[in-house]
Amino acid sequence: MMKHIAKAMMAFGLVSSSVSAGEITYFEFEFESLGASYPYTLYTPEGFEKSNTRYPVMYLEK
Repeated sequence: MMKHIAKAMMAFGLVSSSVSAGEITYFEFEFESLGASYPYTLYTPEGFEKSNTRYPVMYLEK
């Protein structure tokens, strides 16, 4: 799955093959009131946690 995400990000010009790899983390958001959960994936570029840089955000919906 990570390869598909990386390919899609390169296709949309969000990253290039010359950019060092970041981190892809998988989460699940629980909707207690609905009794359901929603899985989502978060990509953060290398050095994100220590950076003061503002990054663009891309939201995807099912």
